[in-house]
Amino acid sequence: MDEANGTSFDYYGNKFDCSCKAKEGFIWMSVHLEKLVSIHTLKCIDGRDVSDVIGNIQQFRLRCLSMFWLQLSIITLLLLIITIFLTAFGFRHKALVLYFFMRAKHFIRGNKPLDKNEYKYDIFISYSEDDLDWVINYLCEKMSQDLELRVCFHENNFIPGLSIFDNIYNCIVESRLHLFVITHSFLKSTWGMHEMEITRNCVLRMREDENIIVLFKDEIPKSEMPSALKKVWFRVTCLKWPGDDPDIRNEHIFWAKLADATALK
Repeated sequence: MDEANGTSFDYYGNKFDCSCKAKEGFIWMSVHLEKLVSIHTLKCIDGRDVSDVIGNIQQFRLRCLSMFWLQLSIITLLLLIITIFLTAFGFRHKALVLYFFMRAKHFIRGNKPLDKNEYKYDIFISYSEDDLDWVINYLCEKMSQDLELRVCFHENNFIPGLSIFDNIYNCIVESRLHLFVITHSFLKSTWGMHEMEITRNCVLRMREDENIIVLFKDEIPKSEMPSALKKVWFRVTCLKWPGDDPDIRNEHIFWAKLADATALK
């Protein structure tokens, strides 16, 4: 508009959007009333007179400001509720969230699931720190030498510099089988439960074969078994360590069963 030339505007016959989206336009019109032709004949889409809106421009501005803060409050509240929900879900299903995070990271890197004959290891062993000596010096050694298995375990195969979650996930997906040494100490281990939950998700979502072996070294009542194990109970191979049983035949039977469970099928 050129004020020096006395330019005027004739909006006759047009209907106005009198919502807050047009707030700046109405503010301009309230300042330049002398430039508007037939202002009293103009109507809003909702039926109100444009002159009424312009005549109460301060009230109109306050109403729009109130609407803005109301909308902002609703959006903030919704974001807060979503954040609380996601935080609670992540805390309750930490292992599941970590599993999908690892899957996404490997997908971005272009890593593909391995075929049966491409696994780096035959078996990955999860155990409690309290059972370290028995697992490494007896179980792993016997499985490597007598059963000729490529055994993967924390102390030997975790890569320095990678996070514990990356190492666990890598060992799971690079191993044909996964053996859990279940003891009372293992059930109290946070990492042990994470490994079991991540493994359960790998089995359910990535593999069709039954690739979990559960070795009960201690007597564990069914009521104390972790929920992650109960959910895949019918897909796992369960073995019981004979312990201090004086009958050496029971130990031979145990190793024969383990050899059968770990055989490439």
